[in-house]
Amino acid sequence: MKIACSSASFSARLDAGALTQLEWLDLCANELEVDGVVFDARHFPRRDGDYLAQLKKTAADLGLTVAALECERLSGTSDDAGWLQTAADLGAPLLVTGAPSASDDPDAWGRFADAAKQAASAAKRRNVTLALRNAAGTLCTDAADLRHIAKDVDSAWLRFAPNASVFSESESLAGIIEKTLLAIHVMSDTHGFAQNGDREAAQLIERLRRFRGFVVLERPASDAPDDAFHAALARFLALRSRALYEPGSGNEALLGGAMDAITAIRTRRSVGRPLGDVPPATVEGLIELATCAPNHHLTEPWRFTIVAGEERDQLGRLWGSLWAQSQGLEGDARRESIARDLAKLARAPQLVIVSTRTDDDPVVAEEDFAATAAAVQNFLLAAHARNLAAMWRTGPMIHDPAIKAFLGLNPRDRIVATIYLGSSAAAQAPPRPRRNQSITHWLKAPLSTQTERKHE
Repeated sequence: MKIACSSASFSARLDAGALTQLEWLDLCANELEVDGVVFDARHFPRRDGDYLAQLKKTAADLGLTVAALECERLSGTSDDAGWLQTAADLGAPLLVTGAPSASDDPDAWGRFADAAKQAASAAKRRNVTLALRNAAGTLCTDAADLRHIAKDVDSAWLRFAPNASVFSESESLAGIIEKTLLAIHVMSDTHGFAQNGDREAAQLIERLRRFRGFVVLERPASDAPDDAFHAALARFLALRSRALYEPGSGNEALLGGAMDAITAIRTRRSVGRPLGDVPPATVEGLIELATCAPNHHLTEPWRFTIVAGEERDQLGRLWGSLWAQSQGLEGDARRESIARDLAKLARAPQLVIVSTRTDDDPVVAEEDFAATAAAVQNFLLAAHARNLAAMWRTGPMIHDPAIKAFLGLNPRDRIVATIYLGSSAAAQAPPRPRRNQSITHWLKAPLSTQTERKHE
């Protein structure tokens, strides 16, 4: 769950000219310290290519992800295509939009569905997904309406950006969360949001516990000053961290124990033959913790590919055949080599392949690789804290294009680790002692420099 800010929360200042979109981006990065931004269509002074490129570049320089562009509603006209193109130019993967106003006209829903189909087709052509937002007073007010329009349109390019604040606690979100790409919550009271005992924030965290996309926290129109909004966001992030990761939070399936960080670091060791499957929810929890690694400019370069069962064996056979080919092996020697590699990968019930993208900028590429390596260590420590067994391995075949193709990676992606993962170990090795005792060097200025400083 990542936090984004919509320019809708600053409509009054943007509309009055007291704040520009560029200044809003700087505010989001340096004052609100959110992960991403959602541009509202109402706040564009112009939409020419140069200006949109400036917005996109500024967001990137500030380490902000452009999570979405939001326009009020589908019109069934060329305006829909225009906003889809604007989203594409901004680098926004989503165009968040709403339904027409509620109507007693029996044909209103059919017209809405037709407009949604046309917009979904236009979205596909521009590689921008539509994310439908429900709202009171429109044809889509609740989860049932969202499910209804998704069934009528039947397109992979129509997904949801539900306004979670209007759903009742008892309302089922089945079929909604799975297709939710961005979640929206309008705070009922910015000053009191995420304060101790606030049911509103706690319910939001509980409902979106497994959601890995952006959550947009909006403040009501003309409600509370900026510092109150910032404080509410900070409180929510702290509450979310406690709810997801602290022992006794009711989320022990994710945390799995109370091992402190120092103990985990000192006692973690590689387990070459882990046993037993790890539940998917637990693997997702480990990945969530892994991505807390330091990451310059928040590029989020890492990818986690889980391979198990028949797919793991297919990977083992491919791995073995490529190695045998590289060594020029034939006949029995080739078959034996493939069998050995197949057995190696089968030592663990699950493999987590951690890869990183390769940026054109060599400095960014090195930083991304380092961040992904840090994420691997986070994963291993989190697994150990859960009393799971894991081992970090690589091997020469991680560079082979055929392996990357099998895993669905880009040829330029770099595989950082093949993590062997299981629920337990056949035997526990003792913590290893440090071999080299002279690895620390405290740098001190030369005596002449110290003398000069005394006389300054």
